[in-house]
Amino acid sequence: MMKTRFFCGLLISTLGCGMASAERKATWRMAAWHETMLRFNETVPNASMLTYDSDIVKSFFVSKMVTSVDGASATDATDLVVEDFPGGIGADYMLGGAGIKAVFVPLMVGRDTAAKEGASLYRLESKKGRTLVVECGPGARAHNFVVAELVDQVQMRALDFNYSTNKIEVTVEGDFATLADPELPFVTVIRSSGRISKGTDSEKGSYVRIESDAGKLDVVVAYGPDVESAKKLTPADNDRALAAVMGYYSSLLESRIETPEENLDAAFRSAIYNLEYNYVAPYGWVECIGYWHAIWHQQHTRAAEWLGQTGRSRQCLMEQAKLIFPDGQIPNIHMNGKGFMAFGGTNQYFMWEVRQYLRFTRDVGFAKWIAPYLDRVLKGTMDRDDADGNLLFGWNLQIGNQEDFVATPHDGTSPTIEAINMMKTRAEVADVLGDAETAKLWRGRAALAQANLRDTLWMKDLGRFGFFVDPQGVLRPDGQYHTFLYPALWDIVDPIDQYTTVRHVRDRLYGEKGEVYCSNNFPEHYRGTWGMQAGCAQQPWGAWAFAKTGLRNEAYRPLKAAADWVMHENLRGSWPEVDDTFTPSYFSPPAGLYIASMVEAIFGLKPNLPEQQFEISPSFPDHWPSAKLTLPNHSAVYSREGNTIRYEVSGSGDNARIIRWKLPVCTIESFKIDGAFADFEIEPGVGYVELTAQAPASDKTSIEFAYNEIQALFDCPQSVAEGDEFEVTSEGVTINRIIDRSGILSSVECRASSVSGVISRHLLDDYLKYGSLGEMNFARRTVFLECTAPNGVEFIQPLDFAVLPRYEARLSGGEVLIRNNTQERLFGKAV
Repeated sequence: MMKTRFFCGLLISTLGCGMASAERKATWRMAAWHETMLRFNETVPNASMLTYDSDIVKSFFVSKMVTSVDGASATDATDLVVEDFPGGIGADYMLGGAGIKAVFVPLMVGRDTAAKEGASLYRLESKKGRTLVVECGPGARAHNFVVAELVDQVQMRALDFNYSTNKIEVTVEGDFATLADPELPFVTVIRSSGRISKGTDSEKGSYVRIESDAGKLDVVVAYGPDVESAKKLTPADNDRALAAVMGYYSSLLESRIETPEENLDAAFRSAIYNLEYNYVAPYGWVECIGYWHAIWHQQHTRAAEWLGQTGRSRQCLMEQAKLIFPDGQIPNIHMNGKGFMAFGGTNQYFMWEVRQYLRFTRDVGFAKWIAPYLDRVLKGTMDRDDADGNLLFGWNLQIGNQEDFVATPHDGTSPTIEAINMMKTRAEVADVLGDAETAKLWRGRAALAQANLRDTLWMKDLGRFGFFVDPQGVLRPDGQYHTFLYPALWDIVDPIDQYTTVRHVRDRLYGEKGEVYCSNNFPEHYRGTWGMQAGCAQQPWGAWAFAKTGLRNEAYRPLKAAADWVMHENLRGSWPEVDDTFTPSYFSPPAGLYIASMVEAIFGLKPNLPEQQFEISPSFPDHWPSAKLTLPNHSAVYSREGNTIRYEVSGSGDNARIIRWKLPVCTIESFKIDGAFADFEIEPGVGYVELTAQAPASDKTSIEFAYNEIQALFDCPQSVAEGDEFEVTSEGVTINRIIDRSGILSSVECRASSVSGVISRHLLDDYLKYGSLGEMNFARRTVFLECTAPNGVEFIQPLDFAVLPRYEARLSGGEVLIRNNTQERLFGKAV
């Protein structure tokens, strides 16, 4: 249950109240603005202000903030509760017999200059007469723990207490103190209305001591290239500066979703301010303020566009392009603005970002500027990753999201699909520029690559692509989640094949809570970030692919799984990298993808301004009675009563509305656009039908329709042995024909209400060598029935079942046991 706490007059929504629960594991809470990061210890009420180093896992301490009350050390504090709020950190605790409230906020300075600058406000409140003391001092470099779980509670209580023992020059003049550390590339100034003095300790080093007995103590810390620059960053009115921060985040968080799932809404809210914390102008978004400080793949731009920040997307893309390497590779970016290469590179993400930005804006000037860079990126990708020129691509590491040590060493599915997308992006940019010749060239190459991919890597028997083909021509069958989701998501295959490739994910890479797993490539799948886990980054792709293939009751589930991790008692809105963690890392890539997939997959908003179209294709689960989306330039309001649905969508300008609504097999009783009856069509889908219509160009469209679901029942075996008889019966519909693309049936007879046949032999010959795991992974097959309901509605019904070896032998107690699978057929209803 959401509860509230008050910190220094600020109302903060949290997941906890009072003392931290027994489930919580203390680490730290964080907030950030541009290059300034704040950290507040959850074990001892001490805090740190940091800024980025050029090293990925290190940062500079600007100042540590060590608190005492009436001489009582922070290590004596009790009842400590530390919570995020959008824009800062709040703490509530007892120390020296007094109740203390603290607020720590990065101030909104530094983004409008190239200099390393920033500032923060640290505010303490207690009863008058209590002596509040804050000691401040820098500390050269800090290592941000990559795996904070290794830091035990004793270590946590010792963090940040000592200042630098280096030669630090401390000067005090009026209400200012200045700290100059020769190891730091900036100067720090501290301003306070409290009593300021210089402190020196043989163990702690030099520091600034600030005390007050007025019941309130403000400490402003600023850093810059010189003393005067830093002083100018300190506000004349602290209350006004704090109000500006709160007002900024209040405005930012007007963007929101409202659904029946509380954690979905809360995670959307936290994703917005997690992105803000990680944004560093002009380059883009840091991977996470918690421990991984570099500008990596910038898929965040898709969220920025929905949040009304298209300027950030444009600037980010242009900065990436300016840093392009001579070999046509788009770099990752260190915090000093220098490019570097890691993993497999970021070319595919860069092209994806360009396409989304142009679909969102139709920015012709940008298209003209970026086009030559796209040509260099394509050439660099083809030279490096398709050396033999067959339009099938290999990749170094991490073609998708967060499978850090998975490579595609030769011609592979996912790299080729990404290359196809890159070619299609170049064609779309050419369209925007009216360059028909270039558009034709790249669409032609994309079509050839797609045909080669199908010829080389499509596994007809399984109804999906393999991972890659090695140089000896051996097909490696089992890839990562994107091997099976991308073909459906990017229309590499038709709807029937989309179903079987996504079905493999649902069978083998899909958890009971809705989470999509990365792969089966590693045995230690329960731990780590290198390719086997269910990470936050995979879940948006699951949602997009499930929505694309008509799985309306499943599309939200991967996002719900991610939201439950994010809003867990330990994370409380701090986005993690993977599911099984308690470290509040403030990981930004999945936060951006979560926002985009929620808007596009669930609410179904898909602008394509170059085509002057705005697609509306939502995927709300049947049990949701309502949902609402509020964004700066778009909104959507959904409601459902029984089988009557109303949906009002605003935004994307005066463009034609293309409606594509996937529904259960049904008839439409009535259909209205903007209150008037309108034309529509019902198109057959695989396990669904799709209502399609076009609404007039407008910035606001209201859709209302009612439908009657058709009751179609199919009795199909859940498993059948090779060579055994296969029989399916139907009720309520007519079977027109069976579609068996995988060659599962050696013979078949199709009647109006039944299908019978024989399962082919030797279907599993290539897979039994993998043992029982291989049998599970490769035994699932699908045939399809083309059906017609009595009212003329057509649809395709998938029938999933496992094909088993006719006989299986295993050792048990020294004896060989033979299992006859022909005697163990399982049956079940499929709707």
